[in-house]
Amino acid sequence: MAKEKRDYKQLAEDILARVGGQENVENVIHCITRLRFYLKDTSKADQDALEDLPGVMGIAESNDQYQVIVGQAVEDIYEELTPLLSNQADEKKQILPQALRIKKRSKINYAMSIIR
Repeated sequence: MAKEKRDYKQLAEDILARVGGQENVENVIHCITRLRFYLKDTSKADQDALEDLPGVMGIAESNDQYQVIVGQAVEDIYEELTPLLSNQADEKKQILPQALRIKKRSKINYAMSIIR
């Protein structure tokens, strides 16, 4: 049975609004269960409103990161979130072609290692 993929666009928009909007986000990364925001001003984040969002399991602050705990859907939410952040979208455009070249090269190197 295939796992149903939920649309996380609205949740990503709601999270972004509640961390203070695009102008308050310097960067965002993620781990296995958390969106890890680097905020310009953490006082602009509305922790209570974030915790009330369906899909948000909690908030943590650690190592200059404002962490929104969302569980295993983190990658799907991150993919919806990054296009909403102009600095993240530009960064992805620069990284993607390089990543594709590395991936291609790796496959070629792998094939050559088998032939040798």
